[in-house]
Amino acid sequence: MKTVTLLFTFLLIFSLANAQEDKIEESWVRDDSVFIASYIKAYKANPLKIESYLQPDKKRRNDLGFGYSSIEGSMGKGYVTVFYHLVYFQDKLVSYRLSPQMPRDSRLTQRYKRFYSTLYRFNEKDQAVDLYINFKDVAKPLDSFTRAPSTRALAYLMTPFSGIVYGYRGGEGSTILENRAAFNFVKDKLTPEDYLMLLYSKNPATRLTAAENYYRNPERFKKYKTEIDDRIKIIYSELPETQTMNGCILTTDETKKLVDFYLKEVKNYSK
Repeated sequence: MKTVTLLFTFLLIFSLANAQEDKIEESWVRDDSVFIASYIKAYKANPLKIESYLQPDKKRRNDLGFGYSSIEGSMGKGYVTVFYHLVYFQDKLVSYRLSPQMPRDSRLTQRYKRFYSTLYRFNEKDQAVDLYINFKDVAKPLDSFTRAPSTRALAYLMTPFSGIVYGYRGGEGSTILENRAAFNFVKDKLTPEDYLMLLYSKNPATRLTAAENYYRNPERFKKYKTEIDDRIKIIYSELPETQTMNGCILTTDETKKLVDFYLKEVKNYSK
């Protein structure tokens, strides 16, 4: 009987503890609703005036070269966070991506869908779809290069949103870097003209991956050899150092040195 009583007491304590853990924190929900409503209101008034609500850390600004820079970060209040990638030209916000998070607790799904619904679309898994502002503008090539991306995937690779870290693998599990994965997705269909366009991308990782593949297959680019060689010199001069991954560590190194390294080592990294 004593054993049964002890077991019952244990189960009661366990259930009360779980009930407490599962309690929805309404103050968190209120904080989220106020934050979401405030930045959606700011967006609708002027999409490029949303910056103050996200409070980006200017010290985390990444130089993309040619007058462009970007800041990646997140802002949250309660159950959820909105992740952002802001793109600047000469310190002026010109484009961005917002990636809103949904709460893990399924009991909150419909409530948060209502909070988000005036700005975001949702997929079949009730996940809010990323929102892009001025995507086409940052997908355009630099300078007076007139060729435009022919597919959405190629346009995405042209933007900083495809990942600005150059290399092949890194991070936990040594996974393929975001930009390299975006390049691999389109590389089999790229023409020499596409490669030339990629050298005018606003994304430094994309520019360097294009340069690397030019050096790997020079016979494909005989028609544009002089133009490409001159452009790569400008790229190296504009951004002498570039972000890369050394294992799990984000670091920087000399741009030309990195391209030479991956030109020789990419076969090992792709295994």
